[in-house]
Amino acid sequence: MGITSESYFNNNISNQENMGVKYFGKGAGNYISYLFSFNSKYFFLSAEPFSIISDNFPVAEPSYPKDYKNQNTLNRDIERPGVFQWLNDRPISKSSPYTNQGISEFQLYIKYNSFSIGLSNANRWWGPGIHTSLSMSNNTAGFNHYFFGINDFYIKKIKKLKFNFNYMVGEVGVYQTPFYFTGIASTVTHHSEKEDITIGFTRTYVSGGIELDGDRQWTILDAALLPTEGLLLSSKRDLWYTKGKGIDRWDQIMTFFAEGFFKENNIKVFFEIGFNDHLHNLTELRSHWDVSAAYLYGIRKYGLFGSDKILFGVEYLDMIQRTHSDHRGTTATWFDEDIYNSNSYLGRRWSAHSGPDSDDFFFYLGYKGKNLSIIPIFNYERHGVAYHFPPEVKIETRLDIRFTHKNWLFNIHFENEYFENIGFSNSNDNVWLETSNPGTIRRTKTIIFKLQKNLNFNI
Repeated sequence: MGITSESYFNNNISNQENMGVKYFGKGAGNYISYLFSFNSKYFFLSAEPFSIISDNFPVAEPSYPKDYKNQNTLNRDIERPGVFQWLNDRPISKSSPYTNQGISEFQLYIKYNSFSIGLSNANRWWGPGIHTSLSMSNNTAGFNHYFFGINDFYIKKIKKLKFNFNYMVGEVGVYQTPFYFTGIASTVTHHSEKEDITIGFTRTYVSGGIELDGDRQWTILDAALLPTEGLLLSSKRDLWYTKGKGIDRWDQIMTFFAEGFFKENNIKVFFEIGFNDHLHNLTELRSHWDVSAAYLYGIRKYGLFGSDKILFGVEYLDMIQRTHSDHRGTTATWFDEDIYNSNSYLGRRWSAHSGPDSDDFFFYLGYKGKNLSIIPIFNYERHGVAYHFPPEVKIETRLDIRFTHKNWLFNIHFENEYFENIGFSNSNDNVWLETSNPGTIRRTKTIIFKLQKNLNFNI
């Protein structure tokens, strides 16, 4: 059992990432939750009722231009174009005050040894990063899904080899018809005295949402089987729901990653590569295997400057649009299906929060002791890097202070954000003349106070 209370003040629009169900609009507010869980040999149950209240004062929208005189003619006047609409500063509610209640982190599983099956709306985090993920993160609220998992299964003949597997499928929205998320994630870890080496794989789909030709329509049972289909479009030509070359409207993401923890130096390094949608055939695989590739690199070190309490980490996400991606006849842009709200749920993406054609640099260096941690953080993020010059730029500094005492946690989190060229409203002339159009720069400061009490009972 656990009780969490968070109070905050934010002087501008909400733009925090990886917040789950929480939404902290302009002004002050409070989030409170109660976590209950029960764990036995054959059953696991958890639920976290929550309540949010936020002033959510109105914030003036930037002046999005309809066109430029000299470059990059863009036809819009309401918000960002296309796939860039679904960034974390998009308001999810205009109500003032904003309130929300519900149950998060619900999990009901039947389990046996390492195996579990059941229902859930819990967030998942797939991949080696701690700031962002190519496939699944807690950037939005969890959605209802069916779940099957294998947790820390050790192969008997090779006891140092550990296997994990997740499978989930659930409805995430409605367009013409309901559409569904389907995903699998698997890791294999080899443990030894000197290092732990992990390799992993994820494959996710968003499917359905449209009316198909003929009497048969897409259902959650069809979505459940998608991870078993072939890797190339050429293998899908004869499927009942595809057309022509094997094309469908579904959006697939596939990632591969490797992670090594080297114990003598107390250092962890990782690399992840992801691909949006299928390659056409072996010819495209040979010539442009990286047509839609995105990359995540990272390193984390525990112990610096002669102290085991100093730690640092670096992550860099590269989702910048590849220069040759427009020549293949079909798009290679990530999260490009507008019928799925660009792979978002309740106004937020469930994977990389920086969105398509972006990059995201994350760095921290701080102190972590037994009861106290003080972690300064720097974050540099760009949107629309290949799409527009100049891109949007977000620069953020943070300070996270945590103190634990027995079953209590006290946390102060401060963010200072500078955001420029909102909505791609500036042109190259603004860069050369070192000017900015009105309303294209935003400064935001947010402070969050968190108090948490954990209680454990044995029955």
